Amino acid sequence: MMNMVDSGNKATGGITKTVHSYGILGCIRFLEGYYIVLVTKRRKLGNIGGHFVYGIGETIMIPVRGRDEQMTKKSLQRGMKTTTHETRYKNLFAVVDVTKDFYFSYTYDLTRSLQCNMKGRDTNNETFTWNHYLASALDQCESVTKGMWQLRIIHGFFAHCKLSIYGRLISVTLIARRSRHFAGTRYLKRGVNSRGHVANDVETEQIVADDVSGTLVPGGFTSYVQMRGSIPLFWSQDT
Repeated sequence: MMNMVDSGNKATGGITKTVHSYGILGCIRFLEGYYIVLVTKRRKLGNIGGHFVYGIGETIMIPVRGRDEQMTKKSLQRGMKTTTHETRYKNLFAVVDVTKDFYFSYTYDLTRSLQCNMKGRDTNNETFTWNHYLASALDQCESVTKGMWQLRIIHGFFAHCKLSIYGRLISVTLIARRSRHFAGTRYLKRGVNSRGHVANDVETEQIVADDVSGTLVPGGFTSYVQMRGSIPLFWSQDT
């Protein structure tokens, strides 16, 4: 298919490989054109019932411009004034290190608990989807959102190990999902905001599975979910 597309566009230069990617985090726009954020490196951390979970190893931000956004001589002169601000916003965006404590899976929805996943709900929990804003730019592109290209990442903690209890293999998984609403450092974010979101809301789930089954089948899994957050009152603390 790619060879056919390449041969059909030889007159305009054909297809040039830009980057090898493992998924799309979304798109973002500052002052000029859009940028697409891609995952270029990943690391396998474990699995939940045969569904592999990965950590992000490296990302890249590639500019995407339409024909109406191509630079003319006037727009280049005008763009010289915004380039400094554009670079500043790009650098601020790059401060967020998604290679630490961010996780995703192609076939298992990490934003939801095991119980919700086994019920077969199609929509992800946007409360724990940390790239919700970035991904919203591609919501109308069903070929991306319905497939495995568009990733939904969580922020928090993930650990997976196997134990032997009287010769029987047991798989233990611990997941912590941090809410994207009203998040921040402990002394700066306290209590509840005007929208009812408490500070540093975290959902922690422990999943114990019988490795004999290896798939999500009834009777093979057990899950314990615990919620925590700041005291749901309007209050603050002096630093």
